Parts: sequence; structure tokens; C-alpha cells
Amino acid sequence: MEAESGGQIGRDARSQVPNEYQMEEDRIQEKVRACYEEGILSTNIDPGEMEVNGREVKFILNRSLDEVKVKWLKGRTVTVIFRDGARFLPKRVKEDVIRAYEDIWISEDTFSPEFRRGRIKVESPNVVSYIPRAQAITNWMLAKSSDFIDLANVTYRTEFKPWMTRAEVRDCRKLVDLNVFWVVAVGVPLDEMLFIHVHVERAIGKIIKAHLPEADASDN
Repeated sequence: MEAESGGQIGRDARSQVPNEYQMEEDRIQEKVRACYEEGILSTNIDPGEMEVNGREVKFILNRSLDEVKVKWLKGRTVTVIFRDGARFLPKRVKEDVIRAYEDIWISEDTFSPEFRRGRIKVESPNVVSYIPRAQAITNWMLAKSSDFIDLANVTYRTEFKPWMTRAEVRDCRKLVDLNVFWVVAVGVPLDEMLFIHVHVERAIGKIIKAHLPEADASDN
């Protein structure tokens, strides 16, 4: 009986020692964290297999490494979806809305005195990916699910969801496009330019958002 007990203890002790796979996963997770939280790009990570086709280069990522990255992003990133009229906000304003949330958290000391601003990536006209610097912020946003925020005397409605991959963002965009019809007027003659807006509305329907003829980076 004593021998069996000792053997069991030995097996339990060995099982508690991290194996090489776990150590490698932890190492990759730290690289992922450093990249998305600190902006530190890894210089010694497996780039995957490279395929060259003319002047184009494509990389097929290491599946295990990519899975670790996706797992980390899904656990930390919040997808912020802008609803109603906020769908057509310029990119800069979408970023300002996220920063406004951070300003509130800082002023109210919602999380900690060491709070640092997160990373923002505009994915589509109504979808923004936000990577907080702390898991507590992610948990708070996902638990809240939806919110309203006032910025420059305008109220914006937002929803908070777990991170979406590029494919999921495309699917979300398709759902939006079911209710939105895009019209691109190319090569409009000068003598027709004055009437283009009313002509499109008369022929197709009410225009929700019209871009400037000479759009800049703020007109998204």
C-alpha cells in the first residue's frame, strides 16, 4: 500500500511540471500580449511558409501559433458595434467615442490608478475592435453588453461583443448591407453634379449617408 501511495505521489508530482508544449504556448502568449498591449513586434517568431506568386507574397501561418494568437484575442478583445446613425460616423469619431469611455474610467477611477489606454482598430463602418490593457476591462464591457455615451452633445448607441475574426466581421457587414444600398456615381459631368443627390434619391430612395466628392481620411 505504501509503495502504491508513493508511486501515485510521484506521478502527481510529474503531472504538475509544465511540459514543453505548455512552456512554448506560454512563450507565444507573452509575444502576443506584448504585440497587442505594448506594440512590440516579435523579431523571432515563426513566419510560416512563404509562397511567391509573381510580385505577390503569401504566408501560410503555423497553425498552432495562430491558434494561440486567436485564443488570446478572443479572450481579451471587445468588438464594439455602432448602431443606428452611429454606423456612418467618420473613423476619427469612432475612435473618439472609445477614448471617451476611457476618459470616464480614468476620471472615475473605475479600474485602477495604473489604467492605460487600449488599442483601437476600425474594422468596418460600424465595427471597431478594442483591446483593453487589462482583462477586467474586457469582462466589464462584455458584461455590460450595450451602452449609450454622450460626446459633443450627441448620444451614441454601442454594443459590446466578444472579438470577431475577419470572416465574422465580413458576415456582420453583410447583415448591415441587407438594409443599406450603396450607390457609386463615377465620372459625373459638371453640369449634372448639382442634381446628382436628388436624382439618386428620386430614382432609388432616401440617402442615409453621402460622401464628399473629394473625400479625405475623415470621411468614412
